[in-house]
Amino acid sequence: MSPLLSVLSCGLLLASCIAPQKAETLKSKADAAGKTEVFVLGMIHSGHRTSETWGLEEIRATIKNVSPDVICVEIPPSNWPSTLATWKEKHVVEDSRVKVFPEYVDVLMPLTDEMDFVVEPSAGWSEWMAQARGAKIKEFQTADVYAELNALYEKDEAWVNSWLDEYPAPGLDDDPFYIHSPRYDLRTKAELGPYEHHLNDVIGRPGGWTYINEEHFLLIEEAIRKHPGKRILVTFGAGHKYWFLEQLRWMPDVELMDVRPYLPNADAHKLQPNDRAREEFMTGFDAIRVHQAHFRGDSIFAWDRIDAMLDLQNKSEFLTALASTKGTALSEFQDGPFLGPVNVTSVKDNGWRLSAKVWRLHETEEQAEEIMALLERDASRPGGFTWTELTLPSWMLEANASSTR
Repeated sequence: MSPLLSVLSCGLLLASCIAPQKAETLKSKADAAGKTEVFVLGMIHSGHRTSETWGLEEIRATIKNVSPDVICVEIPPSNWPSTLATWKEKHVVEDSRVKVFPEYVDVLMPLTDEMDFVVEPSAGWSEWMAQARGAKIKEFQTADVYAELNALYEKDEAWVNSWLDEYPAPGLDDDPFYIHSPRYDLRTKAELGPYEHHLNDVIGRPGGWTYINEEHFLLIEEAIRKHPGKRILVTFGAGHKYWFLEQLRWMPDVELMDVRPYLPNADAHKLQPNDRAREEFMTGFDAIRVHQAHFRGDSIFAWDRIDAMLDLQNKSEFLTALASTKGTALSEFQDGPFLGPVNVTSVKDNGWRLSAKVWRLHETEEQAEEIMALLERDASRPGGFTWTELTLPSWMLEANASSTR
């Protein structure tokens, strides 16, 4: 098998583990397999008070449906002990940071009296970090030294916004079934791309977008290691969700769960086979694209974890190939995730043929390339599919061929 095919095999293996469609009974076999079930629930914070579809009662019902052993919350570890103590004593939330999250004030804290779960504070946020970030962003917008970089940021942001407008979201921003879909994650990643790409190192540690997500995720990973084999619910702002999912897909002892079957009124939103195939295509392509660029998880996870999750005869060849892709000219932002609508071009007895256009930054529709894949049913895979054919954009193949490390 060629190095490129080895890399693709891993990417498709990972894609098949993304957001599995669970049985109607909402029961899972993860405990029997010894894996830790992890759900990621996207919050809209103050929006929960007014949303008719993703309000506080819907959050309450979802948490009860998931019935987690552990809940990772967007609260800094330093803020949690006093918050919990005050709640036990007075049944109020007084911490100024926690009070900005109605999902915690009105849902999580009351549920601590009703349900048996452990709360793990998992936010890397601090007030001084937020103040420093705000000051640096203002400097970026006004200081002459950043004028050229700011112009590039505004140019990229304008293009991304025009692309998002051309391919509008398939659901409302407060629809939890859309919030927890791969399309939402790809759009969110694109929308935040200019900010992450141009300002991350300007802001620096720990306030830059990549850096603060690393801080958050290290605490989430610590909670996962602390509670092996348990059911863990991660509750963070929905904008962080794609970042966490990219990391969690690389943890071989984690079963990444699709939260949508646990949302209220889930039966009315059950995915049809064509929709499942489209989602597999989107997440699978993005898993490969992240690899071919510079998978940022490689600075967090040890290589032996990657090796342990592969069931390939040529593991050493794969690791060599993956290492060679790091540091190529590809960029997670500049090369995507600008993926057009996924079309089912044909349906066979045992699978689906799909296609979609893919853009790079500042390309026009005429410059976009079409990628295609054949997915076949495979009950042995968590996602229910095996990838048997795949075409990739020419620029991705060229970058792989030209990589020197």
